[in-house]
Amino acid sequence: MRDTISFVWRVSGHLLLPFLMLLSGPQTAVGQYQDYPEINKNVPEFVLNNVENSKTSTISSEDLEGKYYILDFWATSCGTCVSSFPKMNEIQEQYKEKIKIILVGLEEKNRDVKKFYNIYKNRFRLNLTSSYDSSAFRKFVHFGVPFLVWVDNNGIVRAVTTTADANPENIQKFISGKHFEFRDISFKSRKSEKRIDPLQPLLINGNGGQDTDFQFRSILAEWKPGMGISSLPDIDFYSSLQVGRYQAVAASLFKLYKVAYFGSFMTPSEIYHWPILNLKDSSLFSGEGARKVLYNYGLEVPLARANRSELMRMMQNDLRNYFNFTVKIVDREVECYKLVVIDHQKAEKITKAAGPPESSWSAEKQVNIFNNIPISYVADVLVHKIGIARAFSYNDTGITGNVSLTIEADITNIDSIRIGLKKIGLDLVNGRKMMKVLVISDDK
Repeated sequence: MRDTISFVWRVSGHLLLPFLMLLSGPQTAVGQYQDYPEINKNVPEFVLNNVENSKTSTISSEDLEGKYYILDFWATSCGTCVSSFPKMNEIQEQYKEKIKIILVGLEEKNRDVKKFYNIYKNRFRLNLTSSYDSSAFRKFVHFGVPFLVWVDNNGIVRAVTTTADANPENIQKFISGKHFEFRDISFKSRKSEKRIDPLQPLLINGNGGQDTDFQFRSILAEWKPGMGISSLPDIDFYSSLQVGRYQAVAASLFKLYKVAYFGSFMTPSEIYHWPILNLKDSSLFSGEGARKVLYNYGLEVPLARANRSELMRMMQNDLRNYFNFTVKIVDREVECYKLVVIDHQKAEKITKAAGPPESSWSAEKQVNIFNNIPISYVADVLVHKIGIARAFSYNDTGITGNVSLTIEADITNIDSIRIGLKKIGLDLVNGRKMMKVLVISDDK
């Protein structure tokens, strides 16, 4: 094969033969292509030389007429080829005269292929017919090895595959004249395959397949006007649908982190609603930067893994890969407002809740009505309306049911709210509470 063997390299256990190697030798490119085995056509005539473990030192396509056989082309640098020897030997022993497997080794300038094979022959006790013939190799193999040519008893090529498709199920169908599924690596198949542009993303604009031809996918894009808007669902919403997906549109980075670590951007009562930021640059989470930069995020996974814990874990990994922040959930005592009872007799009256749930307020009249509403919601609304950044409240009244109450106060003023609450036996006071807190830090 001249000195072209210097162009051989190995990728993922396969010996890849550069295109220049195909053009070396006595045949022209056109003649070479015509001789490559083509599925459902007669096998090109061949003669194998230097044959061992056979009655003759040569075997031709004519000698094999009326038989099912597989030509298994291999090379010493192909680990996949060598590791498949025992499997091919088992197939030969199982089906005996029903099929003949012939190993065809590539003769190499700097390595004795016959001596190399005998090492594995003795180690694995192989009993396969073997040929060492570069002319046959050059005539049949156009891409790389392992390269198997399956020929039926009528001399018709039925498959061109790697050793991955050589299994008992396929062998049985083959010798029974039945169709079997395989990955076609024939020259005609590869020539007709659309080339993939390695400089463009896979599955975008048809590069390597359709945009739905994936098993896992995650996407993060900066949201821009015109992309559309949507509510921000929690993880449980998508996991309950069993669609193998989570996606968020026009979401702040902090909300994405809350979904990833808590399952929802609506923080549960035991979790502090704002993270501790140990960042040199916190603009993505707070201030003008956080208001300007929103994100679209999408995660697609197999249905078997589309549960709450798996979706959250994969989303956490994506955020780590995208932004390179370290995240922990810690127990931390935080400052807060707490709603308390100061007059139990007055407070008793608000527990007599009835009628449809309602919450309303009037800035002009300074009247705030809550009817048949959970008292924890009342505390949240009051603190939210005050407008104090990152303020947090919780219910410490001991009341667990719904309440009905009217507060006469400017709901945007903490002092006015406290005066109004005291009239009904409640107060909103400073306090501290042990809570779980998300800590986001620069990666060290």
